[in-house]
Amino acid sequence: MKESILIDMLINGSTDAFNTIYDMYSKRLYFFSLKLCKSREVAEEIVQDTFTKLWINRESIQNKESISSLIFTIARNNLINSHRSYVNSPKCEEYLENFNNEQLKIDDTLDIIEYNDCRNQLTSAMRSLTDTQKKIFEYSKIDGLANREIAAKLRLSEQTIKNQLSISTKIIRSKFKLLILILFTYCIM
Repeated sequence: MKESILIDMLINGSTDAFNTIYDMYSKRLYFFSLKLCKSREVAEEIVQDTFTKLWINRESIQNKESISSLIFTIARNNLINSHRSYVNSPKCEEYLENFNNEQLKIDDTLDIIEYNDCRNQLTSAMRSLTDTQKKIFEYSKIDGLANREIAAKLRLSEQTIKNQLSISTKIIRSKFKLLILILFTYCIM
């Protein structure tokens, strides 16, 4: 059966069409999610949430030729939301606090290696910044100062602080991809 017909049937509430679409995409979506989140449980949850949202919002489907881009967009958004909730979880916050304070209690060799890799990545990423960017980044992200406070402290305009913080954050993010994956893995354990 053509996918466009299945989509029309889905929009009209056909559970058979929904089940067929689920059978067509669920495995690919699971492996897509698993590749990004590295957790079977989270990947299964992403698949379930994605298809639940697809069913709930079926009447607002615009593209009636292919549904794959919609399904994978919903899944990507679910992965982002899942990642945010783990990053904001108490377990992850505790890890980050200990990481920043260098008080992480490390019990086994793998943890030591991963911890040292994280510290090295952070140190390396911070070296990529100019002295001003490093100060601004530390004041903002580590000390929690507002842009106006940083501007007053460094005798720069608030707009300069915003611009330099944006640049330094982009640099840190680009250098920090491995660390983010490691933190994400720790937070879902």
